[in-house]
Amino acid sequence: MDIVFNIFVMACGFAFLIAGAELLVRGGSGIARAFGINPLVVGLTIVAYGTSMPEFMASVVATMKGVSGIALGNVLGSNIFNIAVVLGVIAVMHPVEIEREIVFVQIPIMLAITVIVVLMGWTGTVIGRLEGLILSLGVISYTIFSFYRSRRKIIPIDFEMTDFWAGHRAVSFGAVLAGCLLLFIGGKWVVESATFVAERIDVPPRIIGATIVAVGTSLPELITSMVGIIRREMDIGVGNAIGSCVFNLLMVIGGSALFRPLASDWSEFRVELGFAFASGALIWLLARKNRLLRQMDGITLLLLYGLFMWLILH
Repeated sequence: MDIVFNIFVMACGFAFLIAGAELLVRGGSGIARAFGINPLVVGLTIVAYGTSMPEFMASVVATMKGVSGIALGNVLGSNIFNIAVVLGVIAVMHPVEIEREIVFVQIPIMLAITVIVVLMGWTGTVIGRLEGLILSLGVISYTIFSFYRSRRKIIPIDFEMTDFWAGHRAVSFGAVLAGCLLLFIGGKWVVESATFVAERIDVPPRIIGATIVAVGTSLPELITSMVGIIRREMDIGVGNAIGSCVFNLLMVIGGSALFRPLASDWSEFRVELGFAFASGALIWLLARKNRLLRQMDGITLLLLYGLFMWLILH
């Protein structure tokens, strides 16, 4: 009965995380619009990173409670989910044309950051505050770099929605505060419940983090990308998935390490680390020839995720 109750609490926590991320994105976009900030900047920062806040908050709470396994498993599992499932699903829904910028710049950056994070952890058992600071500064550099690379390209924003929030600044500020509160409560519930369930069914926290927690916190990316594909805004669907992976590696791991050094045996994460890199390499190989993800490519990515789940659960 305790396990069932904690699974229910975990589900409520996921709902709070998703609602909190939505409020943060809408309120933050409204504030930015109210003060005349360029929509491009809004898209590159608030919208892109807002969907990754569930991973960030869940990992920070896990780190503060000393459960590094959930924090690291969440990041690696989320990145695998973002590429293999999010991009796989949208490719099955509709063939996706991928811009040259994403294939030859953004994906290689993601793969390079993945290698850097692996080396940081592999050289010792701890990612400390110095490494956390380096990674956190990296997300600032990445944002500035992406802004200048994309300064001539207007990223589509739901202006009808953001104009409403921009016209009600007090409501927008309230939405941001409420979103932060929901993210904190949701993250706390998810981590505490996941830890309880892992202990009761004798499953390592890293596996719970890489599967249940990772999937739950990645739902905003999946929903956002699917909506982008339905609206034929392919750049949002693909860009959101890749950008979220970069944010997870830099800010979620870096920010978590700033709160408390991440101490864990990285050899235990060899499956997650291998698939995190392999999924990124696969999407690059599939897209580099003609910059197009077809339905069969999407099925291949989904099969890769199925293999990952089979290996990690056996």
